[in-house]
Amino acid sequence: MPSLTISTAAKVGDLDKAYASALKALSTLGVKMVTKKPDAAKLGLFMVKGKKAEFKLSGTATSIKFTVECENAVNTLGICDLAVEKDVDLRIAQMKDLITAKLVSKADGDKVIKDLQPGPDPKVVANIARDEAAAQKQLIDAGKLTKLYEAMTTYDVVARFPSVMAELEASAAKEFSMENIDFIKAVAAKKKREIIIAEFIGSDAPRSVNISSASLGAITKGGDFTAATAEIKALIARDTLKRMTSAKETEIEKLKAAASKRLTELASLKAKLGIRP
Repeated sequence: MPSLTISTAAKVGDLDKAYASALKALSTLGVKMVTKKPDAAKLGLFMVKGKKAEFKLSGTATSIKFTVECENAVNTLGICDLAVEKDVDLRIAQMKDLITAKLVSKADGDKVIKDLQPGPDPKVVANIARDEAAAQKQLIDAGKLTKLYEAMTTYDVVARFPSVMAELEASAAKEFSMENIDFIKAVAAKKKREIIIAEFIGSDAPRSVNISSASLGAITKGGDFTAATAEIKALIARDTLKRMTSAKETEIEKLKAAASKRLTELASLKAKLGIRP
């Protein structure tokens, strides 16, 4: 059983003073017990030839004993049942002090503290679980979006995904280049040739698209819009689409970082509350 000397008396006349000093030490440790003064007459018989009397505490995780000891003599002055203290916070603080003083082993004291601490609030546990699920879903969804936008390398691929196409159109509108997409759509819709030419082909067209002189010449001579459409699709891919996917990837990375940070915060909170993974 661990023990700690908290006061000493070199002679019988010092017993009262040493006893008072020992009581102060008890108070510092937060130990409350009913004590009795040492029997000076009996103890004095053993305090000969310079033998000191030692006021000691010995402890376990459940009780503390207060004694005064001299060679061949032990006088118990009080015993404290630690469970008598009903204030849980005080008991935990007391146990921590006893561990620090090495009157109680850390293993035994920590077990008592763990048993004294109430479990986490079920509502808090549920809220943490909900937040974890949301953050994990955000990570999974962000991962799926990353793969999706990595595949968006051509206009024709984008056209197969209505939601991404809507984003591409929004980006084109912001860049004032919507004529490129409208031209492709007009050709795909097989609008009348003269209508398409009037709106999109040549420098005089109100919404002229940027095609090569070769494609322009072919159309002027009566050719179709196949080459011009391919050129505009390639232009969109390397300009508007590239900028859009780059911005989207940055946005997705921010979502991933936020979700990862939240999961780290929740893991730390769970550890603090004693919630097992």
